[in-house]
Amino acid sequence: MIKTSKLLSLIVLTFPFYAKAGGIKSSSNSFSVLVRGGYMSGEAKTNRAIISRIAALNSIKDSSNISIKGGAIGAGILYAHLFDNKLYSGIELEGSFDRAKGKAWTAINYGEPVGSTFKTTHSYGASLRLGYLFKEWLPYIKLGILRSKWKSETEILPLLGKGSTSKYLNGGSFGFGVETPVNKNISVGGEFSQARYKKLSYNIMDKNNIGSVAIKSLSHVNKATVYIKHTF
Repeated sequence: MIKTSKLLSLIVLTFPFYAKAGGIKSSSNSFSVLVRGGYMSGEAKTNRAIISRIAALNSIKDSSNISIKGGAIGAGILYAHLFDNKLYSGIELEGSFDRAKGKAWTAINYGEPVGSTFKTTHSYGASLRLGYLFKEWLPYIKLGILRSKWKSETEILPLLGKGSTSKYLNGGSFGFGVETPVNKNISVGGEFSQARYKKLSYNIMDKNNIGSVAIKSLSHVNKATVYIKHTF
């Protein structure tokens, strides 16, 4: 994965170019606002391991892929320009309210099942768009960085222990999209993207003080959205 610092430098140092023919201006820079909505799905690859005073328990480990699903709505601002009436690039700042979550139970041989829940609530970031104008259609690729709020909870039944964490995780995203004008100022489009995030880790203690369960998760999320854009 491209490191966040390098990706940010690429976005900041790249001069944005954009245009729109009909709904895509071809002669000047443009500033736009957009709103979007769509569906999210992904996985949190989760590893759980027992850390215990009892030596026999220390070798117990477990792994599962937790499916994450839900909806998302968001908004963004876009500054862009078209170069030579064909080549396109722009910089977008965006935010999203996400409601994607998932839960999985597993028999970790701790004596009781262990369950973990993961969900993401919101995200914001910056991205670079690069594309090529074909008549009234503008296909493009999108490369960006995201910062998302993730929450996770793990419990051992029947209530032997419970722990949780809530953290912002940085990630990189890659996607593609296409848009077309409706009239002079309004365009509609669709996008698909995937974001991959840094590892989320935390521990929980059981109530009998025998030991703890260490949770480590590495997640990715796919997002498919449609949007409407107004260009000033």
